[in-house]
Amino acid sequence: MTNLNDTVLAIIEQAEKQGMTCFGVRAMTSFGGVVQKVTVGDCLDASNDWDDGISSDVKLGGTCALSIKYDGFEVDGVKQTIEKLIKHYASNGEQIVLVGGMFVDYGNDPGEVIVADATVLHVF
Repeated sequence: MTNLNDTVLAIIEQAEKQGMTCFGVRAMTSFGGVVQKVTVGDCLDASNDWDDGISSDVKLGGTCALSIKYDGFEVDGVKQTIEKLIKHYASNGEQIVLVGGMFVDYGNDPGEVIVADATVLHVF
């Protein structure tokens, strides 16, 4: 049986062949009171900037996600990263997804990255 790290590694290796360089997990939180549902291949909108816990209308250069530890050869701690994501960012049973794209910047939260042209690679 393949473990979660191996599954994510295989997905990331394929995504790298498409030019993606940055990977993370994200909770598809509610937008306007409706929880977003996505499928593999969907492109995600840029995230809004937050100021002291309040969302602004300012868009970031990409989609926020918690970074997946990947060194070019293996991934580590996928389950722990997903658990952290659920604990701190998901509250209503949102979809948890693996996204890939181009690195833009680090976010304000520990482990947060901003991914340009974020594409859904896997739905957990």
